Amino acid sequence: MIKKSTIEGKSLSAYCLIEDILYQNKDCYLTKEEIYMRMPCDEDGVPLVTIGSLESALRCLCHTREIECEYIRGRRHFAYKEARERR
Repeated sequence: MIKKSTIEGKSLSAYCLIEDILYQNKDCYLTKEEIYMRMPCDEDGVPLVTIGSLESALRCLCHTREIECEYIRGRRHFAYKEARERR
């Protein structure tokens, strides 16, 4: 069960949430796990976006070059692209 107040007025699209999280942390590179930890959660602490949809959205956003992806120490790190205006 999820309270209405938890999701009212918010976009629960993984694409939008990823961009918002990376914009809020635009001076840092974040791993997939660090982004997942910042996803909105329900009352039980379970994220409202699955890890599978997060991975799919990250892959798509990287292919379309909406966000930056760098390999650091063999792991993918993601960052917000500064050149693009925020929607």
